[in-house]
Amino acid sequence: MDTSALSRPARGVPLRRWLSAVLPASLTGRVVLLFSATVILPLCLGLALFLHREFTTGIEDAMGTGQVLTEAVLPAINDSLVVGDYDTVRRSLDRLVRNTPYESAQFIDMDGGRLEVRAPSRPRGLLPPAFFVGWIQDRTGEVNIVCKVGGKDYGVLRLRFAAASLAQERWTLTLVSLGLGALTLLLATAVMRLSLRRWLEPLARLRAGALGAAVAGTPGAPIEISSAVDAFVQREQVLHRQRITAEATLAAVQDGVITLAVDGEVLNVNRAAAAMLGQPGALWCGRSVWQALPQLVRVGGGAPPTLAPCQWSAIVALPDGSGAARTLDLALGPISDAQGQVIGHVLSLRDVSEREAYEQRLHAELEMRRAAAEALHSTLRRLLQGRDMGEALALAPSDLEGVARLVADLVQQREEDQQALRFQKRAQDAHAAITIADADGRIIYANDKMLELTGFALHELLGERHHVLSSGVHPPAFFAELWQTIAAGLVWHGEIIDRSKSGERLWLDTTIVPALDADGRVQRYIAIRTDVSRLRRIEQALAEAQARELDTARLIQTSLLIGDVPAQLQSVAIACYNRASRGIDGDFYAITPLSEDCFELLVGDVMGKGVPAALVGAAVRTHYSRVVSELMAASLLHQAPRLPTPADILNALQAQLAPRLMELETFVTVALYRVDLRAGRIDFVNGGHTPLLLITPEGEVLRLLGDNAPLGVLPDEHYTQAQVELSPGATLLVYSDGITEAKSSAGAEFGEERLRELMAEAARLAVPADVSLQLLRRRLADFADPLALQDDETAVLVRLPGAEQSATRHVRLPWRREALTVLREALKAVGQDQGMPEEVLDRMVLASFEAAANIVRHAQAPFADACLHCEITPGRRQVEVSLWNVGDPFDPPDVLTPDFSGHSEGGFGLYIIRSLSSATHFHHPLADLNQTVLRFEW
Repeated sequence: MDTSALSRPARGVPLRRWLSAVLPASLTGRVVLLFSATVILPLCLGLALFLHREFTTGIEDAMGTGQVLTEAVLPAINDSLVVGDYDTVRRSLDRLVRNTPYESAQFIDMDGGRLEVRAPSRPRGLLPPAFFVGWIQDRTGEVNIVCKVGGKDYGVLRLRFAAASLAQERWTLTLVSLGLGALTLLLATAVMRLSLRRWLEPLARLRAGALGAAVAGTPGAPIEISSAVDAFVQREQVLHRQRITAEATLAAVQDGVITLAVDGEVLNVNRAAAAMLGQPGALWCGRSVWQALPQLVRVGGGAPPTLAPCQWSAIVALPDGSGAARTLDLALGPISDAQGQVIGHVLSLRDVSEREAYEQRLHAELEMRRAAAEALHSTLRRLLQGRDMGEALALAPSDLEGVARLVADLVQQREEDQQALRFQKRAQDAHAAITIADADGRIIYANDKMLELTGFALHELLGERHHVLSSGVHPPAFFAELWQTIAAGLVWHGEIIDRSKSGERLWLDTTIVPALDADGRVQRYIAIRTDVSRLRRIEQALAEAQARELDTARLIQTSLLIGDVPAQLQSVAIACYNRASRGIDGDFYAITPLSEDCFELLVGDVMGKGVPAALVGAAVRTHYSRVVSELMAASLLHQAPRLPTPADILNALQAQLAPRLMELETFVTVALYRVDLRAGRIDFVNGGHTPLLLITPEGEVLRLLGDNAPLGVLPDEHYTQAQVELSPGATLLVYSDGITEAKSSAGAEFGEERLRELMAEAARLAVPADVSLQLLRRRLADFADPLALQDDETAVLVRLPGAEQSATRHVRLPWRREALTVLREALKAVGQDQGMPEEVLDRMVLASFEAAANIVRHAQAPFADACLHCEITPGRRQVEVSLWNVGDPFDPPDVLTPDFSGHSEGGFGLYIIRSLSSATHFHHPLADLNQTVLRFEW
């Protein structure tokens, strides 16, 4: 065995040389260096933590002491300031800065006068660096205290900490700590170095060659050296025995074994491997295995400079020494040391030439038997018809009895399969309507169920496409997608609405399965239909019944839960809007007139949606009326009749409803507003409801929001009311959170900011109340996702009368031409009151009616319940008619002459309006808002 490779120098010589140049030469110095590096890091970390804690604690103690002393002296200073005794103030400041962490105390009166006292100079020691003093000063700074007695300010007391003194103390502590740490490390290093020199110096001399082996082995040598020499000798003897044992073991192994270094160099070749390769092992040692066996290049995927830690096996044909080819089974595996580090590889070789020859003979025999089985297979192919052929292949060609038995079994199985297919077809025909179409979609088969369901005869369907059954309900895109799916060879499933021969609609649950040939091309389309028409008609009838019930519930809610605006409040313009997310909702409001100049507005929002929320809302409104009656009756019994306050009403509601609402696990946000026009104020209580927006005529917005919880949340909630002054012409907007939380398709909320800006602009432009709410609805419709109505929407807008009595008459006109007759009556009444000549009155009625009719006829109503608003304002020998509507902007041309020839329509309405009125103007004060102004003079 060649062992020369085992003694080659280790790699990494440049790294070792670099470490030798950096580290101390002596072993003692290296141990001391390792000890110092190990101790210094935790020592520095501990010292840093200690100093940081001392600094922080010292600064906090100084600031705490200063605060305690300041609180003790401050009353005396304040008392002296009241009587003007500034000498006592100076003495108090002197006591404050003496023996305290303050450097100076300064009092600055309201006229700018200053009284300053500085602490006596302290003994100076080690001066800290400027950055350290600045660090302390940043964390202490100065304290400013306002001297106030009886609500009157006398001045400011400014106290400055003695940052330099604190920094000097901490700097001295830092230097002392660093000095003690360095001294401790030096003493420990010196003691260790003296101890290690006794034990490690002989080993270093032995390593350097200064202590010979003869001296090392003598009885007088140091005990460490003798022990090391004995250990080396014992280890060498063990290695020698292991080497002899390994050589004998490799020689006795029948498989070939080649030992490789990490880089692929051959280290040893045993006797069996040399015999397989046909060359002595000495010729292989020292060579690269890739050069000696180039066949391994293809097996290993290339010739890398070193063998990676891998393991693989392969069958390779190699020539031996005589020129004959041997088939060898090669296996490569890594050799690892105790730490798992790969130190070499083992390539094992096994001669499998005889096994390879035997496998070739066996393969030839199997091929002969397979040919015989194929002959039998061709004989039985017609009988088997695609069934499992395993039993036929197992029969020998001479086994005629077995062949006959197999044929009989196949015939019986075929009859049973055909009978099962007949039963399956009968069951399918009884349940499903089945058609088969060719690749072009023409019907080539229809079962009896299909003929019974559609009413067509078989000859009427054969050769036709399926559009003969089309009901016209589905758009062309529906069938285009269907054909795209099945033409691609995919199964389509869905519901199709077809028609029978009599024209009756059929709802069919349909599955279409393409039948493919061997090349994957569609040959047939099999359509299986299940009639679900009865189920769909029941569902449709149920949906219609539910819709009727929902309409009835909505009508009941509108009349009971929402109600109309009272007629007693003619001086106040009130507009309401409610939209339920589920037909009916839990939003409610009630307007109760208390006198000609006072009314109450109750608004609420029940948690949840639909019928349950609407029932709870109806109960709350009913209890509201009952509570008001009970409180009024109680005041009459005490012979002190008075109107209950909003807080009294809500507290009574809370007492009656809170236990029941908590049992139902629901709550109601509620707000009650009492508007007193004569007193010019509003008293309100808000229990968790959205804020009321109070908008001035100039467009300023004030949010009125209470701090009480909703009804049914807290059992002992006590409601308190607030009061706000009202200005003439102000606008009040009460709304539910469904408006501000309306979301766009991108997920953004409408928000209160948009609502406030819109209502402020409408108030500034004096837009009528009902038109303002229509404009809000238009903005919500444009902003929100129409498919994502998540909450109920409710808004009540109240426009208070101005300071001066207005002669303007307001007329609300439904968006229908036949409903415009009320405009004629209003115009005639105003014209006659103003003494308008009959001819001018006729022109005003005709032009105004034509303008309103043009809007209704040509402009699209933004909502089903949209309306126009007409303002009729009389003046000195003139009347101005203003029509407001929400919709797309309308900009007519300045000059428009109608076509009197009769060849075209249009232009007559505007021509009449401009011809009959003294002046005509079309305005767009806001987006989606139109104002048509007509003026008539005489």
